[in-house]
Amino acid sequence: MIFLLLILAIILEGSFISIPFVFLFLLFFALKNRSLWVFALAFISGILLDSFFLRNLGQTSIFFLIFLFAVMLYERKFEIASLSFVLISSFVGSFIYFLILGEAFVIPKVLVTCILAFLLSRIFIKQRITSI
Repeated sequence: MIFLLLILAIILEGSFISIPFVFLFLLFFALKNRSLWVFALAFISGILLDSFFLRNLGQTSIFFLIFLFAVMLYERKFEIASLSFVLISSFVGSFIYFLILGEAFVIPKVLVTCILAFLLSRIFIKQRITSI
């Protein structure tokens, strides 16, 4: 099931939508499972995205791996499954992601990504809104 959702996110981001669905999927997968498999999925999905967009291979994979590694480092210091951490990490991560890729209209895309992260966190993490 996880692989099908990841493939769907890769196809959507690689062909139709400029919102980083794969980044959000990997972030929520890392927050939910906290396993090392997320790094393998990040590497493979980054290679597939780079091949879809005809970019240098490994550019997206390196970003995914570094960002998820940083999220895993903060696991001991912060409650990474909280709504505030999800919103801040999705904002910072998508902002850096769009800047690295040289996208236009970064701020509106980052805000849409944060709104999507909020909605997904309500579904997957099941936090109350008052926990901000």
